[in-house]
Amino acid sequence: MTSFPSGPLPEAEVDYVIAENSAIVPIEVKAGKSGTLKSLHLFFQEKRPPIGVRFNCDIPSLLTLETTLPDGQNLRYRLLSLHLYMVGQVRRLIRQCIKTDKSFSYRLKSCKSLLVDKLSCHCYLKH
Repeated sequence: MTSFPSGPLPEAEVDYVIAENSAIVPIEVKAGKSGTLKSLHLFFQEKRPPIGVRFNCDIPSLLTLETTLPDGQNLRYRLLSLHLYMVGQVRRLIRQCIKTDKSFSYRLKSCKSLLVDKLSCHCYLKH
């Protein structure tokens, strides 16, 4: 876990932080389909990364989210949400996401029944 000081806000931990080119990218791992992202929110407030990653059991998505922090500040950020089986693809997907936001978002949102198209993930699940 990576701890970071957050000034007057409480300390928080994100599960992982990786560097992709010149960007730092926080990563949270959640056991189910949902979970709070408080640590990720505080990391975004402090470090302003271009994107964050969440691994969980939900379908892949690329979202632009807004939340209100404990100090009342509004935070808007991009979250790449991936199923746990896609961990081996995370660096490539982060690069692609940062490089081609609109087309990448469309492809990820078009996924049906966890069949991920070959252009976005090179990863197939068969029924």
